[in-house]
Amino acid sequence: SIAAVTGCDTRPDPRLGLSTNRCVVVIMADWSGAPAVLHYAGCDHGAAELGRQANGLAIASSNLQISHLVPRLLTHTTLADGATVLAQTRILAEPYEFSWRHVDAASELWLSSRPAGEVGGGSWIRQRLARVCEFLPAHRDLLMPAMDALLEWCETARIPEELTHGDFWLGNVLFNGDDVAGIIDWEWAQRDGLRVVDGLHMLLMSCAVAHEVPVA
Repeated sequence: SIAAVTGCDTRPDPRLGLSTNRCVVVIMADWSGAPAVLHYAGCDHGAAELGRQANGLAIASSNLQISHLVPRLLTHTTLADGATVLAQTRILAEPYEFSWRHVDAASELWLSSRPAGEVGGGSWIRQRLARVCEFLPAHRDLLMPAMDALLEWCETARIPEELTHGDFWLGNVLFNGDDVAGIIDWEWAQRDGLRVVDGLHMLLMSCAVAHEVPVA
């Protein structure tokens, strides 16, 4: 029945995964004979998420320096009942494991592959800072002075625009041994971001999740 709804192959049997904090169902299945990851969304919130994922994959795959690490979009379609299906190629890699070697490898790859972009990345940081304040309302009073100072600095700084991931941490980087095999979950990708923010996010989020402590 999963294959009938999503259009994936019937063999091998599709494997279902339920996210704990989203209304998107994740399915491991073959698509026209190729290993794939399918995302099925039956609500407006989930459909919007898959739209961002498709857009992010397009942004990331257009960058030749990292396109070999980005899943290929197979389909992004709306079904007759209004549900949305997104399928992308599955990157074969080892199970997730935290290690500082992996943090270093991911950070080094990401920061060393920064393309030379145009000056003008300041517009993106205002949106990002506002999102941080919304995500951490209990810390808003502490964050606001730093946010104001950073935005004031950005008005005169010449910051190059860069492709950014937006949720760059070890859970979204795939490895074979100590080598990066792929980067997934491009929902919050931007063409005009600050890649150093991705580097900081890799360090803080990966460490927080590994030690089960609040990110804040």
